[in-house]
Amino acid sequence: MNAHATSPVLVGRVQESAALDDAFHAARNGSASAVLLGGEAGVGKTRLVGEFAGRARAEGARFLGGGCLELGTEGLPFAPFTAALRGLVREIGVDGVRKLLPEGAGAELGRLLPDFGDTDADAFPGEARARLFELVLTLLERLAASARSCSSSRTPTGPTRRRATCSRSSSATSARTPPC
Repeated sequence: MNAHATSPVLVGRVQESAALDDAFHAARNGSASAVLLGGEAGVGKTRLVGEFAGRARAEGARFLGGGCLELGTEGLPFAPFTAALRGLVREIGVDGVRKLLPEGAGAELGRLLPDFGDTDADAFPGEARARLFELVLTLLERLAASARSCSSSRTPTGPTRRRATCSRSSSATSARTPPC
C-alpha cells in the first residue's frame, strides 16, 4: 500500500506566505494588490494558497481562487475566472451574482458557467472576449463595493481576484498560475 501523508505544518514557504500576507494586508488597508503564483506541478502551490485562504478567511475576507490548467501547448485562458465565479455562485447564488452585474448582462457569464444560460460557443469574436473580461472586472468591482457598503456588519466580505481592491472588510488576492 502506498500511503501519502500531508504535514499539518507548512514547511519552507515563509517568504511566499509573507508575500501573500503582505498583499492581503495592503489590500485591506486600501491599496490595490496583485499576486501571481506559478511553479511546476507538485511544488506546493495549492497548499500555499489553501493555507493563505484559511488565514484570510479567519480575518473576515471572502476568498475566491482559480487556477490555470495546461492541456498540451494551450491552456484554458478563462479557467481561473470560471473557478472564482463558481466559488462566488456557491456562496451567494446565481441571483446574487446577477444583482452585481449591469442589467441583462448575466447571460454573458454563460460562457464561463452554464448556470447563467446557454451561449453560442462558436460565436466568440475578439469583442465578445473583451466584453467578457470587462464584465468579470465589473462584477469584482461591484462585489468589492458591496463589501465596503456593509463593512459595519461582521459577515465575511471582500472579493478575491488577481487585482484586489479592498475595504475595511478586506479583500484578498490569489491565483495559481502555471503558464496558460
